Amino acid sequence: MLKQMRIITGGAARDVLVDEGGPDASLLGSYWNAIKQFLSGDAEALQPYAGKTAAGFPLETDPVTIEWLATIGDIDDEGPYE
Repeated sequence: MLKQMRIITGGAARDVLVDEGGPDASLLGSYWNAIKQFLSGDAEALQPYAGKTAAGFPLETDPVTIEWLATIGDIDDEGPYE
């Protein structure tokens, strides 16, 4: 079954469809946990995701971009689920 999840890619948040319980869903879940850790002060949290893709899109790992998206509200407590 497909489910909609949010990804940060190319400097923006977008929704993608992934297989529920599949590797992309798992990767996006852990990626969002890393984003939350980063925004809580863990500067190294995004490094393991550099160069990785989910649903065919590269995961955004630029700290400045992630902070900016959080400031404008594109990253919120809902995490990957919309």
